[in-house]
Amino acid sequence: MDTEKETVADVEESDEWFYNYFGRDNIAKVKEEVREETREEERRKNILNMLRLHCTITVIGEALQLPNDYIIKVARENNIPVSD
Repeated sequence: MDTEKETVADVEESDEWFYNYFGRDNIAKVKEEVREETREEERRKNILNMLRLHCTITVIGEALQLPNDYIIKVARENNIPVSD
């Protein structure tokens, strides 16, 4: 039990050092960038899955609330034929 508390304290201390060294604002920016990249990857996966199910661009755009141009771009990048 004491070892677990010590480990948690060590991690919190190293996190604090990390924040102090790189700056909280910079860490927040990096975290937001990572979140956006993750959202982008998820959008692309969803588009590709729907394209493979032969959904139309219009249906995908309405379901995912994305512009048709973006969906077409993702399809072309992955050599998937699209229908409107």
